[in-house]
Amino acid sequence: MSTQRGKTGERDWDAWARTFESIDGPDDFAALFADGGRFCDPVTPWTTDLHKVARDTDAIFPDWNLRVDRIRGGRDWAVFEWTGTATFHAGEGKAGVPISMTGATVIDVDADGKVTAWRDYLDTNEPTQQITAGLERALEGGCPLRQGPPSGGDPLRRFQAWSATALTWASRASWASSRSSAAFSSLAISASMSVSAHPITPIS
Repeated sequence: MSTQRGKTGERDWDAWARTFESIDGPDDFAALFADGGRFCDPVTPWTTDLHKVARDTDAIFPDWNLRVDRIRGGRDWAVFEWTGTATFHAGEGKAGVPISMTGATVIDVDADGKVTAWRDYLDTNEPTQQITAGLERALEGGCPLRQGPPSGGDPLRRFQAWSATALTWASRASWASSRSSAAFSSLAISASMSVSAHPITPIS
């Protein structure tokens, strides 16, 4: 990890990264922000409902873990690259699909080091492809999910219909994650598309 430090007034961003990596739950995440602090990512409009951001993440990926790989910053800003890992579960009690995604975050902070603005940048296609591939493997291996694929017809169409059903429950969670929300929003779209076609989603 690399941290930009300098004259009086510069911050210890390494220490900030360690604090961020250790947060546990919505209260800890919201505590990083100043009053009125805002968050957004490629699919989440600017919001001040920081508790909901964290709750929605935990609802989809209860085992979400994030590592800050590199961070640089100044007195009132920082940018960091991160790697997140988690498990996507398409059925209760069933084997999950491990995913890993990378991204970058830009934050502005006030005089007390509290975040006033947080913007995540990530490729939503990265986790989408991993989950889609995991669902394909599950289908090929005997479909160890709660909702099995419909019988008859074209195998690709059967997989599309099955994967869309398996993902419906989570698409209703209105996922707006500070760490991974963009990924699932893209999944809801991908479920209705060919599993062999994965257009790259532009980062806004």
